[in-house]
Amino acid sequence: MPNAAALVGAGVTALAKGRFVSPAQLEEVSGLFDSVGGVLTVPEPQMDAVTALSGSGPAYFFLMVEALVDAGVAAGLTREVATELTAQTMAGSTAMLVEAMNSELGPRAGEGLGTRADATAAQLRATVTSPGGTTAAALRELERGGLRAAVDAAVQAAKMRSEQLRITSE
Repeated sequence: MPNAAALVGAGVTALAKGRFVSPAQLEEVSGLFDSVGGVLTVPEPQMDAVTALSGSGPAYFFLMVEALVDAGVAAGLTREVATELTAQTMAGSTAMLVEAMNSELGPRAGEGLGTRADATAAQLRATVTSPGGTTAAALRELERGGLRAAVDAAVQAAKMRSEQLRITSE
């Protein structure tokens, strides 16, 4: 299950090793997908969750970008400036997260693809949030608006739909 970012060589692919797959075969397939981004192996029962998080994840990201651009326009920026600021902010933030994960996990970081990404993201968020500042005020509004609950509900809905589609196709 590769995700859309594989189109630009920055995707992530989750593989599930079937019971008839040898370690050599898994390594060969992993090597193929490694050419379009990161690769990790998960148990087969987790593939619906992978689909919900990573397969659908680019759409969640792009929706957030749309929302930020629209908010920037509402705050007085041109759509062009709001789009450029948002895209570069997202790219830079992603680079910071990946760098932090890799430095935290050591030289074999790519193999685990950042098992502590959630903790690292929280640390980075805290680093860029000054007490009583603009970011803290904005984060309070995102929490008050239920961002975490909405994201969780979206991932759970996508997982459930993936399970339904799998059952229907079997």
